[in-house]
Amino acid sequence: MANGSAPPSDECQKTKTFVLTKNKAMLTTGILQFVGGAIMVICGFFLVCVRYKVPGQNTYDNVTIGIWGGFFIGSTGVNGILSSKAGDRRSYIIYLIMSLVCVVVSIAMTAITAVAAGDNVLYYMDFPDQPGVSLTKLTIHVLLVVVACAVLIVSGLAALFTYMASSCTYGEQKSQTKSEVASSSLPGDNPAYEP
Repeated sequence: MANGSAPPSDECQKTKTFVLTKNKAMLTTGILQFVGGAIMVICGFFLVCVRYKVPGQNTYDNVTIGIWGGFFIGSTGVNGILSSKAGDRRSYIIYLIMSLVCVVVSIAMTAITAVAAGDNVLYYMDFPDQPGVSLTKLTIHVLLVVVACAVLIVSGLAALFTYMASSCTYGEQKSQTKSEVASSSLPGDNPAYEP
């Protein structure tokens, strides 16, 4: 090339469209993770508030996974937005690891909130005179399950995009380094070299 750097590796050339849009994909998944985390935190706070208004206690409503899971997923989204702007390999790897942890958190959140939703059905059978509270909590738990499943998919895609972006970035940096070393070691190409 004109500036002395080597062209991108063959793997990156094959996925040229992906390489050109990797930052847009990371930005989009980061925004979706942030929005999903915000919805989870709001639902978690709402469930905590509703729980203390109910005379009978549900067994699985004391779990605040919506709050701490939402904070982690939201912070991963912010990291994804910042990583798409930074464009270096280190930020890609941090976002990749955080996205993989988000997958695990989303699986845990889906399981726990699904059990809590089932517990709300049992609560309604025990206290049929409070259908509004039970249906409200059931609706919020189902919303958390849906959002957690969506975040699971988005985090998996974010991890995939980030892995591809970091491997192509590393391949480009590696080939540039090799070409810089090769061009600097040739005696005829270096004007400062005099035998």
